[in-house]
Amino acid sequence: MRLNRAELARAFNVALTTIDSWVVRECPRVSAGGPGVPSVFDWEDVAYWVHWYKIGPDYSDPDDWIRASLQRARKILAARKKRKTHG
Repeated sequence: MRLNRAELARAFNVALTTIDSWVVRECPRVSAGGPGVPSVFDWEDVAYWVHWYKIGPDYSDPDDWIRASLQRARKILAARKKRKTHG
């Protein structure tokens, strides 16, 4: 699932600045973006990276946090698709 920076932050329920700090720590990106072009992330790659490096905000129950993130990511993509279809 491809998400931009803001969508990724919503999916993982973290601040945009957290995503920025993950990027500094070499969080995987599909593309780095640029002026006026958002960075693109693959949710699965980031989830694996977060899990591997134990970066979650409350890592006492990482599987639940990752599952919740997946559900939010799916909702974000469904809303994006709906906007494209009806917008």
